[in-house]
Amino acid sequence: MPKSGLAVCALLITNKAMDAAASSKPKVASRGLMLFLRVVQAFIAAGMVASLLIGCVFLFDNPLREQIMADADGDWMARRLFLLGLIGAVVAAAWFYIVTMIIRLVRTVQQGDPFVEANISRLRTMWIVLALTEVFRIIAHAAAGIAVSPNKVSQAETGFDIQLPTIFLVVIIAVLSEAFRLGVEMRRDAELTI
Repeated sequence: MPKSGLAVCALLITNKAMDAAASSKPKVASRGLMLFLRVVQAFIAAGMVASLLIGCVFLFDNPLREQIMADADGDWMARRLFLLGLIGAVVAAAWFYIVTMIIRLVRTVQQGDPFVEANISRLRTMWIVLALTEVFRIIAHAAAGIAVSPNKVSQAETGFDIQLPTIFLVVIIAVLSEAFRLGVEMRRDAELTI
């Protein structure tokens, strides 16, 4: 075999090795992402159970409720904390579903085929569920008269507790779903021209 043939073979082997190394990095990164998402999902599930338990503690008369309510300003706090527990459980269930959709989306990326109809549907479902959950949370907090901050739950001074970052996230996911839709259309067009 001439030297140029050996050089071509060496170059092909080197390219194959480099491609294998490059393709293993995304797989390792996506495995780490999947692990992270599973941990997040576990924390959300734990939060959902904790919210339900908190709601149940404040629903019925019991020694724990009496101890917690000893320093409270009346019975309104117990009813509102019960509602807060239920609202938290509903919101946690929605986020659990959203993280499940993200996991399914990442799986298609791992398979090397992210621009599929299923991902468009997943993204659309995600932003709709997130938007409905936020509307539910705003209305439920307003109806219960609850204002939630990182360090306390109090009677709301205003009617609505609007979280702009969540609304911004809804818009971003909606835009991503349209980008995926365009990606699927471009892929179809490219397949038809070949």
